[in-house]
Amino acid sequence: MMKKARLLLVASTGALAAGSVHAQSNVQLYGLMDLSAVSYQTNANADGKHVVSMGINGEPWFSGSRFGMKGAEDLGGGLKAIFKLEAEYRVNDGAMEDPGQIFDRDAWVGIESDTFGKFTAGFQNTVARDAAAIYGDPYTSASLSTEEGGWTNTNNFKQLIFYAGSATGTRYENGLVWKKLFNNGIFAAAGYAFGNKTSFGNNATYTGALGYNGGPFNVSAFYNHVNNNGFTNKAYSVGGYYTYSIFRVNARCRSSSLRRDRSITKSAISKCIRRTPRSMTAAASPMPTSASIRTPERAAATRRLCTVRSSTTCPGAPKSMSRAIT
Repeated sequence: MMKKARLLLVASTGALAAGSVHAQSNVQLYGLMDLSAVSYQTNANADGKHVVSMGINGEPWFSGSRFGMKGAEDLGGGLKAIFKLEAEYRVNDGAMEDPGQIFDRDAWVGIESDTFGKFTAGFQNTVARDAAAIYGDPYTSASLSTEEGGWTNTNNFKQLIFYAGSATGTRYENGLVWKKLFNNGIFAAAGYAFGNKTSFGNNATYTGALGYNGGPFNVSAFYNHVNNNGFTNKAYSVGGYYTYSIFRVNARCRSSSLRRDRSITKSAISKCIRRTPRSMTAAASPMPTSASIRTPERAAATRRLCTVRSSTTCPGAPKSMSRAIT
């Protein structure tokens, strides 16, 4: 009975998709080509030598080349179904930007209305990335909107984008995003990306953002929380810009923190102790002093245990290791 129900659901979904293709009210094919014909780069390697090339390692200076399709269908009552598929490639050699992933920029579906905003599901920009674009990159859109924003390929502001990421980079995988731009200029957004792990919340991301389009000045802020393989990253940023005549001034403040999940560390310690051979039981006991380490084997065992202890400075371990595991 369960199999029949599943088959019926799949058949119904397929019929709905087929009907949507014929009833689609708006489908657009689009693309962009960008090629930095000749680039000169100083200090291109460790010896300080220069290189003359097509782009920087094949990448154009301003924006990645891409092609895609997007569409919308009117469902009535001010509601419409939307979708977007977008892929990036390099003009200099014709290769995909990310081999093995066709739609490496966007692959999502959703619904949108003036009343409740825009809701999308799939592979898409993080909320933090779009909220920070108005002040993180002077070449992008000057106002907040429900559309995804882009960043130029090479500029001095791009480091901000790395604080606007998720467990899977600056685009959500398995992401849910809601955005709304109110009539008074207020912008609000929220995003969540499933980790698709047996432990709910592992490798997951959640984000919230607020902003305001004020004409000559626009501001926005976001808070981002990422759980990534036993580490928790928290970041927030507030920024905006002001325009006067032909001048535009951008400013921002941001903060981020990274810590290791202690529950993951304790689990790793217990597994390490259970798997330690009897000949190394001394290493699983309280840490020996540097004077008690008499053989290279014991020193190596001590260093191995050090990698899973959360707050112990181990004899024979590099100082950087002791700091990294706290």
